[in-house]
Amino acid sequence: MSKRKALRILLLLGVTAAAAANPKRVERRFTVRPPTTMVLGIIAAMFASALLALVAPAPASAAVPGYEFKPGGTAFNSDTFKKLEVSCPSGKRAISSGFALIGAEGNVALTAQRISATKATITATEDQDGTTANWRISGGVLCANPLPGLEYKPGPASVTSNSVSQSTADCTPGKQLIGYGVELDPAFPLFGQVSIASLGFGSTGVFATDFEDQDGGAGNRRLLVTAVCANPLPGYKILPGQGSQVSSNAVRFDTARCATGDKSLAAGWTATGGGQTLITSVNTGELGADTGASEDDDGYEPTWQLRSSIICVTG
Repeated sequence: MSKRKALRILLLLGVTAAAAANPKRVERRFTVRPPTTMVLGIIAAMFASALLALVAPAPASAAVPGYEFKPGGTAFNSDTFKKLEVSCPSGKRAISSGFALIGAEGNVALTAQRISATKATITATEDQDGTTANWRISGGVLCANPLPGLEYKPGPASVTSNSVSQSTADCTPGKQLIGYGVELDPAFPLFGQVSIASLGFGSTGVFATDFEDQDGGAGNRRLLVTAVCANPLPGYKILPGQGSQVSSNAVRFDTARCATGDKSLAAGWTATGGGQTLITSVNTGELGADTGASEDDDGYEPTWQLRSSIICVTG
């Protein structure tokens, strides 16, 4: 109902109600009969409908209300280990995170993109050889108003000493993946010998892979993965990135973008290279994500590639 029509109904109802209350005041112009109970009920319903049309807010078109990125960064120095925590504003919930490891390329490995209800934690460490170069973590957390059906579902994880391990986490049936968390369990000191090599997802779950470096022998470890899920969202889709060139260059970049009018929720990535290539950035933003990776400080002779993907919803 338009506001103009609602106003006309209110005016008409006002005249009718006044006539019913005091028929003598209008008897010169109208012949008014006392309204029946049915008529009064109809009048009340019409009045409520007209009033609602005037004051009810328009429904939100965005799939994720309260959508915002909160940035953060660590100090730029040569400390061996760094940790960045970024919290959401009060009342909002964390969905995913992005990061860039700046400086000391090839000498620093991602060890966590941890997620909780209110914040994201990103950690990285120098490799076992260390480096005197300065470096830092720049990153942030994507936050939003609590979505219907929002949940944080950790996946099963077992302790392993294999050179490669993989962990998964799935949404409750009927829900969609909107974000994730991944980390090498800090209970197992790895001294920079293991890196997270891939983070992939489908519409209902997420999986991650880690690799020991070429020296091996890192010992026991555990890869932890969390699926961030919610009830189905409008316009939900997963789009692939462009895919970097397959070559033996030391550095790779890839870009994944949502369609015009959509917004990104989380980015996935895979750096081939079997423990000798390191993810250096997953820069997420409203329109998509830019990812980067590099060979470790020993280099990597064979060809390799960086691939990415993005979760998008109606903006």
